[in-house]
Amino acid sequence: MLQAFHQFAVKDTINWFAKRGVKLKTENDQRMFPVSNVSQTIIDCFEAQVHQFGIKVYLNCEVEQITKANHQFTIEVKAKQA
Repeated sequence: MLQAFHQFAVKDTINWFAKRGVKLKTENDQRMFPVSNVSQTIIDCFEAQVHQFGIKVYLNCEVEQITKANHQFTIEVKAKQA
């Protein structure tokens, strides 16, 4: 994850959210929040992206393998047994 965090500058993150209609503000201690002051704003933004790109979200399962081919990631999961 560190590589992903170092790949994008703060301005990249601000621009990414702005392009999706989420305006951010910087507090005096340099933490950033949505202007709405509602965390659901960020969640809604991520959920919209998941829906737009047809990403499947799996909860409560173990990641077995992550592979990348042709600029696309595939994540294999082990479903949790009930």
